[in-house]
Amino acid sequence: MCNEEEAKGMSRLDDLAELNLVDEYADDMETILTSGNITLKIDVDPKTPVPFHTEIFKWERGTWVNSIFSLYRPDLCACLFSPTEIWYELAKQLPPKDRTCPPPKGHVFQLQNFSNRIELPNMSLLGDFSGKYKSIVHFKIANYTLCTSCTVDVWKS
Repeated sequence: MCNEEEAKGMSRLDDLAELNLVDEYADDMETILTSGNITLKIDVDPKTPVPFHTEIFKWERGTWVNSIFSLYRPDLCACLFSPTEIWYELAKQLPPKDRTCPPPKGHVFQLQNFSNRIELPNMSLLGDFSGKYKSIVHFKIANYTLCTSCTVDVWKS
């Protein structure tokens, strides 16, 4: 999650959804597999756009510094299941019945061994981006603004 400074004035994730999830490591001891349910607690008009913005920071010399990467989508729902998006490896793990955005109030996402692993082929053509990265993500869903974050390790294979 975002720290207090990053999330100032933002909604809490548990205001929007109930999470009952369990994480475990896969056999490779790198991949995290998530199982359980996510239940949406809010009602969102299906025509409402969901703006999405993320800034990517790189861990260098003991501090997070700006990187050259950021991403903005005026409506995340319009591109959530597009094969050209960086998150497609995650989104395609959802069963077809869960591929609705925004989902209706009360919708239950049932995750079974949902993998956090993303592989990006042909990135070596652009240089070596190995390192630890942090993404600060902001969403606006109806009257809620949400900040969330994640860290990832990137390496060449």
